[in-house]
Amino acid sequence: MGTRGPIPERESNLARPRERQGSDEQAAKRGQLQPIAIDWQPDENWHPFTRQVWESASASGMADFYQDTDYAELWFICQELDRYSKRQYVNSRTGELEYKQSPEMVKALLTGLSNLGFTEGDRRRIRVELDAPEPEAKSASVTALHLYQSALDDTEPPEGNEEGVPGE
Repeated sequence: MGTRGPIPERESNLARPRERQGSDEQAAKRGQLQPIAIDWQPDENWHPFTRQVWESASASGMADFYQDTDYAELWFICQELDRYSKRQYVNSRTGELEYKQSPEMVKALLTGLSNLGFTEGDRRRIRVELDAPEPEAKSASVTALHLYQSALDDTEPPEGNEEGVPGE
């Protein structure tokens, strides 16, 4: 798990890299990601919220770092979250159906999700930052092909001047 205390700033917000700030933090040990061997799928009987937690975690940017052990932990947490959301009993005094939920169980479930880097703060604590993907720029070859095609079709070239050169 990462450090305790306030959520660290993003690396891009720091005046200088952490390794140059004179801290006694050790560099991370490096290993090799292994291919995922098991096709992890949510249980069809899970509560809709549990299924949403599973799908959002497995589709997030952190999923790039997940290994089989992480998916096993996520599956276990979701299994317990499902049981937690469905825990109910009949009240002996009123005869009504009530939910029996423990605050300690909520704490344990949230800690488990935190260990998997579930929120932005969790990811910053373990020094993982997810950036928005760079917008794809149109390559020059694609632009040239569009200009060539428009010349063959006798149509107007896309967003360019009289000669069909974009942006001039």
